[in-house]
Amino acid sequence: MRLIGGLVVAMIISACAGGVSSVSSLNFNIPVGTQIIVKQSIRILPESGRVYIQGGKVVALQERDQYEYYCWFLSWKVNETEQIIMPDTFIVSNVRHTDFYVQHFPETQVAMSDFSGKSLLAWGGATATDYVTELSIHSDQQPDIRRLACSYWGDPALGRHITVPEMQSVLGDLVHIEFLRIKEGNYDEK
Repeated sequence: MRLIGGLVVAMIISACAGGVSSVSSLNFNIPVGTQIIVKQSIRILPESGRVYIQGGKVVALQERDQYEYYCWFLSWKVNETEQIIMPDTFIVSNVRHTDFYVQHFPETQVAMSDFSGKSLLAWGGATATDYVTELSIHSDQQPDIRRLACSYWGDPALGRHITVPEMQSVLGDLVHIEFLRIKEGNYDEK
């Protein structure tokens, strides 16, 4: 019994002491302090407070494909006139991963037949999970732009959150992600 208990403790310690994941890994966590560098002006339409990006270009809400990765900037203000996100550097202050269960076309009737040939009606529709990665961001020059989020609708059992290379691909030349680099050295200095 002691041997099994010792092995379990050793596995837990080794799992907790694992190294830093590669940036392209599913296990990589974007560190607080990472810079989100907006390289071009991005227009937020009036009355929306959001701008969507997919495939490296700005797209309208109804033009985006929710089954493919897309990102959006969120402004805390919804203006009657358009807003412009100016080229700037935003600092990441928090990262959150959430999964939302969604049901698409819940009121759709589906015609089916059983083995006897009788027609049956069933209610329901396709289900998916919305995998969302949210970055809380801040810039002193544009304090109303508070979030950059990326998501897509994926299979509830097989889906996963977006990786950093996939996020960079979605943002294209509009936005660059620059990670916080921790300075190497002696941490015992006073």
